[in-house]
Amino acid sequence: MHIIEKAAQLIKQFKGDNYEFGLDVLSKAGSMLHPLGQKALLIANPSDWLQPHVYQVADSLREAGIEIIAGQAFPGSKPNSPLEDVYRLETYILHHQPDCLVVMGAGSQIDAVKGANVLACLGLQSAEIETYFGVNKVTEMLE
Repeated sequence: MHIIEKAAQLIKQFKGDNYEFGLDVLSKAGSMLHPLGQKALLIANPSDWLQPHVYQVADSLREAGIEIIAGQAFPGSKPNSPLEDVYRLETYILHHQPDCLVVMGAGSQIDAVKGANVLACLGLQSAEIETYFGVNKVTEMLE
């Protein structure tokens, strides 16, 4: 078995139908997110190289009948997810009340949005992000 086929098999075994990969995966974003709601907050790294891909995902969301809040992508995080970016993203979530979050970028973008989402959902328990750091902290608070 070719290494790419083996990798695909391992991903399918691990994630089942909850994970998409491969060529043209961005055009599937709308159909994948449709069950999560009709209003998405799109957050993306504003780099020029990413913009064609952001447009492709945005088109896929619109084709699936998902409204993109403000009709555009909001700026994500600087490298290493500065706290001010996490709190700014939390404000977007609280203000716009999206059904789902779509983040495009690398680790810092994803980490910042995850942190912002935790704050938006659990912020009444603690508005300080550090409260949620550590193994199973968020899970414990959700319970």
